[in-house]
Amino acid sequence: MSTNSYILVVDKSDILHAAYVHWDGYPKDMLPILNRSYMTDEKVTKLMSLGNFSSLQDNIDDIEPYGDELETYNISGMDPKSISLLIQREFYGCNIQYRYIKYIGDNSNWSQV
Repeated sequence: MSTNSYILVVDKSDILHAAYVHWDGYPKDMLPILNRSYMTDEKVTKLMSLGNFSSLQDNIDDIEPYGDELETYNISGMDPKSISLLIQREFYGCNIQYRYIKYIGDNSNWSQV
């Protein structure tokens, strides 16, 4: 059985990008890889350019993309509560157990939301 998750990235234009990940979405699997291998803006952007994919890997060349586009949402001007409500509405349920977020330009670690 799969453990589905979403990787969420907010770019500098306040666009929220969401990549669906089908396998191994547990925090014990995802957070170490995200925080070890996808911390720079360049690597995060490259990861998100793949679209939705099968499972996260340390080496981006080992990731199997599905070939479809990301979901995107314009969050410009939204307050934090509204962003939280958007994430809850769009990315909870439908067998999605976990969500992880990072802001481009922010050097902090990935967070589980």
